[in-house]
Amino acid sequence: MSVGTVVIAETTLLANAIRTAPHARVRTYPTWNLAQLGRHVGEIHGWATGIVRDGATERPSRAKLTDVGDNEIAGVLHVGAAALAEVLDSCDPAASVWTFAGDGTNAFWRRRMLLETTIHRWDAEDAVGQLSGVDDQTALDGLAECVAVYLEPNLSAWTLSTSGAAVTATDGSFRCTVSGGPLETWLFVMGRRRLAGMEVTGDMGTATRFAEAIAAVRGPA
Repeated sequence: MSVGTVVIAETTLLANAIRTAPHARVRTYPTWNLAQLGRHVGEIHGWATGIVRDGATERPSRAKLTDVGDNEIAGVLHVGAAALAEVLDSCDPAASVWTFAGDGTNAFWRRRMLLETTIHRWDAEDAVGQLSGVDDQTALDGLAECVAVYLEPNLSAWTLSTSGAAVTATDGSFRCTVSGGPLETWLFVMGRRRLAGMEVTGDMGTATRFAEAIAAVRGPA
């Protein structure tokens, strides 16, 4: 299954959740409702589409969807996802473009857009209590990406590593490993699962401080 096909499928689930309750609150971002979450995803999709399509070498501005009504968001998402899917599937993954992290190629955006759409689809379904699954490989890729792109650059005092569905955090002489199923561990590092319910080995105080550090950074908005 191509990246674009997955992006469209995840966007469809996201749009369905928005249609169900456009004003439901997003637990991870309580100042947002689902319509606002949809605007955010639509803006990111449009931004990435332009970067990959145009081979941008500098950070472009991000167009806002402030003129789109709450009841129009789902339809706009479908159109934007189709355009994004086309450029992601037709681009050369190794071609150089601007990225905010990673190797500066289209491959970054192929991965980032699949994971961005999937995690926000989960946010939306969580808000309406109708969760679909996330396959293990996507969740494990999301875990690895979150640690490399969002946590390591912002948690310089910590040494982090992943192995399967586990993340090990070391702070000086203190060390812990937090694990669970692939999705649960991805959600944990993305600030969407609490430490309670995760399996912890090593120093619990370190695990608690690590969870607090994650909450301060969190995954992409």
